Amino acid sequence: MSEDREDITDKSEEEWRAKEKSRDAALILPIIGAILLLPPIVEMFGEGSHGWGGLSVAVYLFSIWALMIFCAWRISIWLGKDKK
Repeated sequence: MSEDREDITDKSEEEWRAKEKSRDAALILPIIGAILLLPPIVEMFGEGSHGWGGLSVAVYLFSIWALMIFCAWRISIWLGKDKK
């Protein structure tokens, strides 16, 4: 009987940890996105760095934007599973 209680405690602890990880990921994503969009980092892809000029900046910005949308979508699915 005590083994059943330990099993229930382990399952609830695992669920709690999974919820915390998903919430942490949801909080960290905008911070990482903001850091990646700071002007000094964007300027690394500016004129003279690759010979593409402003096009490389546009590609970088669009890539970060698309990556953030994809990550937010995955996190929302992950958070949705926690509610079930």
